[in-house]
Amino acid sequence: MRISIPFPCIRVSSLLLAGFSIALGLACGGGKQQAQSPVDRVYVAGYASTGIEVGNAIPNQAMLWVDGKATLLSPGSPSFANGLAVVGSDAYAVGKCIGSEGIERAVVWENGNVLPLSDPDGAFVSVYPTSIAVAN
Repeated sequence: MRISIPFPCIRVSSLLLAGFSIALGLACGGGKQQAQSPVDRVYVAGYASTGIEVGNAIPNQAMLWVDGKATLLSPGSPSFANGLAVVGSDAYAVGKCIGSEGIERAVVWENGNVLPLSDPDGAFVSVYPTSIAVAN
């Protein structure tokens, strides 16, 4: 499945910018509609609520959507995915899981596999990682 995102051209019509507008017109195909840039996959990280109350809370479940198809990242554990990076065919989501004892743990999911992040001396009661960057 390929999803296309259009990149429209903007025409500049000013005598002062005549050279620029000619170059822009040529680069944009002389005003003709350009082919749309193909996107191979669309990734979305987030969380969804089950709507079922457990104790005094409704637990959320971290999710990764690839081309609209949802995958639970930590089935059965309350969790949140807040950031996403994609490198090649590998997807990395960052967020938190809440253990049965109620302690929040910062985690990274690499292609759906959870990797806990360190908590120096167990000093934090609440964590909220929100972004991730991945480099080769």
